[in-house]
Amino acid sequence: MQFVRAESNVDLAAIRNESELLGNIQSLMLSIALSFNVQAAYLFSELGYGIAVDQNSDAKPEFLDSRGRPWYVLAKENNAGA
Repeated sequence: MQFVRAESNVDLAAIRNESELLGNIQSLMLSIALSFNVQAAYLFSELGYGIAVDQNSDAKPEFLDSRGRPWYVLAKENNAGA
């Protein structure tokens, strides 16, 4: 199961093209989740939304805006996403 969640202040029209393209990564993300026996695999965008795949569609976590999380800020500061 794949789902997309966006922060409440995100302009959905602005993320539409990018989120539709990233939706194509669903099978790879699910393979990662299954291979590492994790609940879900996530991909977060700088635009304020996240895409996730999970093994159990009933157990969706609350959305968190990754842009303020320490791991995201550190990666951005180190230009890890470029």
